[in-house]
Amino acid sequence: MAEWSSFAPGPTEFIAEGDTVVSLGVFTGKHGATGKSVQAHYAHFWDVKAGKIARFRQYIDTLAVAEARC
Repeated sequence: MAEWSSFAPGPTEFIAEGDTVVSLGVFTGKHGATGKSVQAHYAHFWDVKAGKIARFRQYIDTLAVAEARC
């Protein structure tokens, strides 16, 4: 995260099923070295056990992120 001058998640939807919660959204930010902005869609998956996060997975539009870094 140190290479980004700004970077923030913008959740647009939450889906819950059983012990799994999914957040869909868009990361927005600006790369510190290139000055390029990014809008990268993401999906976050949380598995919850006994009221605590047991596992986290993230999927993101890596092409959008890579293009902002070049």
